[in-house]
Amino acid sequence: MIKGADIDDFFDVFDDGRLRGNDYFVLVIYDISDSRRRNKLSGLLESYGVRVQKSAFECFLAKSEINDLLKSAARIIDIEQDSLRLYRLNNNDVMKTYGKTGITKEQLFILI
Repeated sequence: MIKGADIDDFFDVFDDGRLRGNDYFVLVIYDISDSRRRNKLSGLLESYGVRVQKSAFECFLAKSEINDLLKSAARIIDIEQDSLRLYRLNNNDVMKTYGKTGITKEQLFILI
């Protein structure tokens, strides 16, 4: 786990921010100068959400997925040089976009 990343604190505040089911809308941003680590992290994040900027992803994640994401990211980033931030957005938060944008939709998978 990333030092200072207390997963329980992430959910204790504003716990009314749940979306459908157990998913949370999470904005993940990073600042990594090393290309190899940056590419590995962006590849990891692409499996969890949608890239909306060069170093920003919007994700619909369950609590367990966020925990898994943080564990995987901890093996990639250098905590002395890199920055990784997760922001949990609530249902009542407002987001405005300008310029070339798309809308991130909740992913729904049906297995047959």
